[in-house]
Amino acid sequence: MEGFLDEKGAPTFTSNFVGSHDAKLLDEKDGLLHLRIPGTLTQSSNLGRTTYRAAIEVYVLRSRAGDEKAGKIQRLEQITCAGASTSCQ
Repeated sequence: MEGFLDEKGAPTFTSNFVGSHDAKLLDEKDGLLHLRIPGTLTQSSNLGRTTYRAAIEVYVLRSRAGDEKAGKIQRLEQITCAGASTSCQ
């Protein structure tokens, strides 16, 4: 990260993800949902800005309280796609 941190170690760049479609359920096991959200990732710094096709994979543990919309995020993973990759669709 050298060159992208200030003198105190804080990032001097930003990242912004914008979803392009609804989340797709990839797997569900023992109340753990594995979802993929396709979209674009824009990273900006004082040197410029770059936009990528990307997806976020989200692992959510469903609430045991019976609320279908409640859950706790266990893990997030970023996928950057190039060329004809279908991972970000």
